[in-house]
Amino acid sequence: MKTDTPQTIYLKDYTAPAYLVDTVDLDINIETGTTTVTATLAMRRNPELAAQRLAGVRVPDKFEALPAVFFARVRDGYQQRCSADPGRFARIDAAATREAVWAAVLQALRTHGCLP
Repeated sequence: MKTDTPQTIYLKDYTAPAYLVDTVDLDINIETGTTTVTATLAMRRNPELAAQRLAGVRVPDKFEALPAVFFARVRDGYQQRCSADPGRFARIDAAATREAVWAAVLQALRTHGCLP
């Protein structure tokens, strides 16, 4: 909504987003009389916010208690390896249902020649 008077936003009022967007891929198909735009966003839960929520529910175990920067480095390392050698790695959305994750695992194993 556009207003004539700009609103001041103070740092004290800022809240971190629940999810972070790592990449946005756009596929634009322009044809006579129609245009189709497909957007694919790679999103992940904000690890710092997730850690805060976990801390409020129960005592984190030794692994969960590691700082968010550790998990960011692990994620970045796997993303680099996946990009460098996509034939060796498969990226699976673990936030999907258990059945969808299992189907994606089986498909990845078939694609990589590990299953018939």
